[in-house]
Amino acid sequence: MAGKAGHLASITHGLSYWMLNGKYFALIMS
Repeated sequence: MAGKAGHLASITHGLSYWMLNGKYFALIMS
């Protein structure tokens, strides 16, 4: 159960990380 929760947390963190990077990337490219 703890492993599943940790995996979910890492996915959520990864998504927020890529969304932040996407925002910066869009700002740079625009």
